[in-house]
Amino acid sequence: MVYSFLQQLYIMDKVPVSAEEGYYRDLLADIEVQGLSPFVYQLLYESGQQEGTPLFFQERLQSARKEALYRNLLLKKEGSMLYDSFEAAGIEAIPLKGTLFAETYLGHLGARYTTDIDILVRPEDVEAAVALVQALGYIHEDPVNPDHFHRVFYKPRTSAGLPSMIEIHWNLIKSSSANLNIGNLWTEAHPLHPYTYIKQLSVRHTFYTICLHGTNHHMESAKHVLDIAHLLFKRGEDFDYPELFGQAKGDYTLKRIHEALAIVYESFPALHTLKPLPYPSGSRRIALWNNRRIRRPEGQENGLHSFLFSWRTADTWKYRAALLRNLILPAPMLALYSVDEKQQSSAGVITYMKLYRQRLGKLLFPLTKRIGEKNNGRS
Repeated sequence: MVYSFLQQLYIMDKVPVSAEEGYYRDLLADIEVQGLSPFVYQLLYESGQQEGTPLFFQERLQSARKEALYRNLLLKKEGSMLYDSFEAAGIEAIPLKGTLFAETYLGHLGARYTTDIDILVRPEDVEAAVALVQALGYIHEDPVNPDHFHRVFYKPRTSAGLPSMIEIHWNLIKSSSANLNIGNLWTEAHPLHPYTYIKQLSVRHTFYTICLHGTNHHMESAKHVLDIAHLLFKRGEDFDYPELFGQAKGDYTLKRIHEALAIVYESFPALHTLKPLPYPSGSRRIALWNNRRIRRPEGQENGLHSFLFSWRTADTWKYRAALLRNLILPAPMLALYSVDEKQQSSAGVITYMKLYRQRLGKLLFPLTKRIGEKNNGRS
């Protein structure tokens, strides 16, 4: 429902004619459960179609937009202090997603809910970046996932009295799943005014990293779909697929990009005409079941879905073998992290038994949930 409504806005700058109030109440419920209210409000504003929707619909979207704007103003202020600190220290950094993405590509600072500040630094600058972040008051750190590519820091209270979070990235995907050449992103990045050391990604690399981010999360949220779709509708003429796919092939991320695009093009069929894929659409399996996951954002993490998505989007058998190895017998430090025994120095039999029980629970959760729902329905 949301996708068809948004596609009409993108293509014709119109809302459905003579739609009844019930339609907009159902649409609003769908929008709100997926956290899309500020985004939809911005598209309505840009197309001049707010007045074509019921007053209650406008007011609810506008209220959410104000909330997102307030939160993002706080994060933008924190981000500016972070960039100033990096600039003074002469450390290069690239902001990822967040408020910069909202302002540059979505048209307004309040067009998307933002929950944290993500920055990419060169691997050799990670420790220096950590020191700068901690000096800004971000003294609480999440336990470090040994299989991940970022570190997470928190500030309990900012000047506005709200908590804030910063993620320091040195990569964008697990090194065990692909061979992403981060240097390519730095090569095309340009200085973000008024800085010298703070960079902004090119349009193509913004699109590329947004696709990678979505597939890191198995495209489970409508936000992942809409971020990609919006870039295609608004900035699709600014990059070419052959160049993008060539880079992805070299990084062993091509199947991820194809999968993300299959889901997005299924959700927004008009893209086939606006920016045709450089291969027959029938040659790529359209991931219908992924959309079912997107429409159930309240669902528990589905272990089977996550594994199958990662398996299907691995470019080579080398990376599939690594996926199996991490599933069956992960490295001791990863096993300890997964079962929240990070204070232990070594992983024993009990640790792995806990890990397998945990993973089996995630695998069977959808089945046990359905059985429970059926039993409740009978009672």
